[in-house]
Amino acid sequence: MEFEELTHQNFSDACNVDRDDIPEDFVDTASTIMNITDYGVNHHCMGHAFVVKYHEKFLDAFLEHVEIVLVTLLISLVLASFIMVITLKSKKLNNIIVQLFGAIYSIPSLALFALLIPIMGLGQDTAILVLVVYNQFLLVRNISSGIYGVDESITEAATGMGMNWLQVLLKIQIPLAFPMIMAGIRLAVIST
Repeated sequence: MEFEELTHQNFSDACNVDRDDIPEDFVDTASTIMNITDYGVNHHCMGHAFVVKYHEKFLDAFLEHVEIVLVTLLISLVLASFIMVITLKSKKLNNIIVQLFGAIYSIPSLALFALLIPIMGLGQDTAILVLVVYNQFLLVRNISSGIYGVDESITEAATGMGMNWLQVLLKIQIPLAFPMIMAGIRLAVIST
């Protein structure tokens, strides 16, 4: 059987769902979202019926995606924070690391997957690793831009008041750099 026939058969099977077994609010949402057009012919029945019939698969895929995004973001933030603490004293080292992650970021994701699949296999772990590596460029660049963008007179005044470097970082630099840090997190979530 050809692909077109299989697809049409799957849609035809999906239309055999009994409407009385479907919650009304789900039918309204599904029919609003799904209005599938196949070869110029409107198959409204097939669209929401297909979604209704396979709603568990859609929900499972959605939840898996949310899990991957959250795990990736958590690991990315911890790693980017660690890199920033290490490179905080040296702008030169920070620039080298940002440039390194920028070079990695320029590699197409499919090529990076192709390099990692023989080593790690195909699965969530490989996807999370690739996404964490890509997020480092966005996060480290934005965090460092925010922290290094804080006026030196403010940090010198804090040091003059007796704050150590950790207090300056936590009480002065991070709060002032927060908009840039959030922009990096937002970019990381979108790219994930």
